Amino acid sequence: MKEIVAAAVFIVGVVLVFVVLHAVAFYRDGLLLGRCVEVAATAMIFVLPVCRNSSFHVHHWYWSWLVGMHANHDAWWSQAAGAFLWGGYINGIARRGAGRVSTGPESPLSAQAAWGRDDVLGCERSLYAAVDQGCPFVSTRRVAAADVSAPDWRTCSPAPR
Repeated sequence: MKEIVAAAVFIVGVVLVFVVLHAVAFYRDGLLLGRCVEVAATAMIFVLPVCRNSSFHVHHWYWSWLVGMHANHDAWWSQAAGAFLWGGYINGIARRGAGRVSTGPESPLSAQAAWGRDDVLGCERSLYAAVDQGCPFVSTRRVAAADVSAPDWRTCSPAPR
């Protein structure tokens, strides 16, 4: 448990260093207010409309994209932060399909891995699209569009009623 706390403190510290570096640089350039407005507008457009939904789940590709677009100063550390964040975004949306993942040729441990850009509303968005498009597997269960409730995003199981 101590290792997890230490790692979390380290990560938060690194993030704060980059935030402060950006804030100081933008203040020095006379752009801090404009950048704060950009961050607030980004949050209002891309986070606020969905954040209160019980199925809302911020995948790493989503927050990497949201934060990465604001790491745009000319300094090397800003470009490094932007590259790291855009790399996380590309990693998250890359479609590699299902494949066998093994820890080594002698290891019996393996898993199926599938990557893709999941919707931030997860299962609820998929169910809504299926109901809206009249998919037969949904109509056989007699699910009405008004009856779509937010499933548990961790398991895609129906929400308790």
